[in-house]
Amino acid sequence: MRTTMRITGLILACSVLFGVMGCASPKYVHAVFFTCKPGTPVSEVDQLVADGYELLAKVPSVRRVQTGRRDVDAARDVNVTDYDVGLLVHFDDKRGYDEYEKHPTHRKYVEKHKQHWSNVRVCDFIAE
Repeated sequence: MRTTMRITGLILACSVLFGVMGCASPKYVHAVFFTCKPGTPVSEVDQLVADGYELLAKVPSVRRVQTGRRDVDAARDVNVTDYDVGLLVHFDDKRGYDEYEKHPTHRKYVEKHKQHWSNVRVCDFIAE
């Protein structure tokens, strides 16, 4: 429960930041937190991040992609630390997300990387 509350806080903070930065028009946000299996090569983690931009950004309904490794120096009591890579994908609406979820490029991304994941947490929300 505490981890879920931390993730929710992280997502809300990101949403506020995007609004301040002028990226308020996409209204549906798909947030994913990947935990990689022990022993996953660094090159695979790098490719997971790169493919977020190179593959997922090509899906027509995607408005913005942001992805990267967890900041290992962010270790306050409120920081979620049990994931390796975070991914935020923005859409105009839920319909755009639904198109993305079924899109062959999204499925290619999942198939390419899923064998390296020990846990995946997804938080989808409507940005106000």
